[in-house]
Amino acid sequence: MHFGGSYYALTQNYGSWQDAQDEAVALGANLVAIGSPKENAFLTTFIAQERCRGCTPNMCNIAWIGYRDTGGGNWGWINGEPVTYTNWYPGEPNLSAEDYVHMVRSSWDDSQARWNNLFDVPSYEWYVTFGPINGVVEVSGAIPEPSTLIIWSLLGALGTGLGWWRRRKRAV
Repeated sequence: MHFGGSYYALTQNYGSWQDAQDEAVALGANLVAIGSPKENAFLTTFIAQERCRGCTPNMCNIAWIGYRDTGGGNWGWINGEPVTYTNWYPGEPNLSAEDYVHMVRSSWDDSQARWNNLFDVPSYEWYVTFGPINGVVEVSGAIPEPSTLIIWSLLGALGTGLGWWRRRKRAV
């Protein structure tokens, strides 16, 4: 999906922030760097549209972004862009060991997802409540080559199929 000169996609695999960033790098990109309220609003809608295919509302509204603690409580974008916008939940960032950031919309009436810092690998309780986490990949300045888009589409189909197979296997 396109917005403001960038192309966005969700990582195909669920997992930690580092897993999501590694997948983005393998695609020649990074996790998203959000520069404005308009981009944050766009991503709120984008994440809900892409994730809300048969999942509960809580699971629809969450994704890793490219913001992280760079050390000593200093926060920055993984791609090195200057920080021009943040959208933290009140009281965030909190725990000093939670070095990675995800967007989460707490209810359907929130107009925009806010940011929360979290451990790289969420706790079991977090996973049970909110489900697995994708990352938002951003390719800036150019639309990816058609071959890249085809690969992303195939990985998406493969990821969806494997996820269905794993859930089915666990249920048996």
